[in-house]
Amino acid sequence: MRRAAAVVAAVLLITAVLPRPASAAGDRPSWNVGDFWRYEGYTIVIAQLDLARRFEVAALEGLTQAGVTYSTVKAVQTDTTTVPFIGATTVVSNAWLRTTDLAFLKTEVAAAQTTTAYDPPAGLYQFPLVNGRAWSVSTTRTITIGAGSSSGQVTFDLSVTSETDLTVQVVQNGQSVTKAFHTFVVRQEDESGSGFWLFSYADEVGYFLKQEHWANANTKNTELTLKEFKYTPPTNFVLLVLILAVFLVAVIVAALLLRRKPPTPQPVAQYQVQPAR
Repeated sequence: MRRAAAVVAAVLLITAVLPRPASAAGDRPSWNVGDFWRYEGYTIVIAQLDLARRFEVAALEGLTQAGVTYSTVKAVQTDTTTVPFIGATTVVSNAWLRTTDLAFLKTEVAAAQTTTAYDPPAGLYQFPLVNGRAWSVSTTRTITIGAGSSSGQVTFDLSVTSETDLTVQVVQNGQSVTKAFHTFVVRQEDESGSGFWLFSYADEVGYFLKQEHWANANTKNTELTLKEFKYTPPTNFVLLVLILAVFLVAVIVAALLLRRKPPTPQPVAQYQVQPAR
């Protein structure tokens, strides 16, 4: 029993010192068809209006643009704005993002007959995200409305302004949880230069935990907080292989310990109690 207990203790000690995965690494998410993120919040357009957003991965498909065929993720975003005394207005837009880095290739609002294409693809989110890093992305943007179109150079300026834990109550893969998610806050400047977006990205979520737009440093006019999502982060295969390798070593060590012959027991002297006289 003591030998078995020692073996178990050795295995537990070895597994206890294994390196643990970081809570977040700012890595590119791995999306699959059916993944989605649902938000609730508000936007201010003269008055404050309720805003609901759903972003869903609809397909993995090829897209040919400017003579180049790309493997893409097609995502559908549905925004519903509720106007008091009038009702809800819904706008559905599609986006095609390059699979390798989620760079934007094209967006489309079919109801408005509007398409926006980027050549080269606009890689706005340069993974892995690192706190303090800043970058700019330049591309040619072509906007087509109906039969007319216009093109021009555009530059997007982004930076990671902070890295923090954000606690929210959310439905994660069908289970209601309240937990802290490790996030990287990405700031994207408006083209006008006056306002900016803040996107709180979490590896475990695979997308944004919160989306905020600020008209200036003191005025926030849009806020969306994640309420439900379906996403499973990719497996860390390097860590998995390391764990399996160390566990195998532990099993071998345990087997060798169990196979060792115990020392030959020595005879114990026998004492005979003498009767009292």
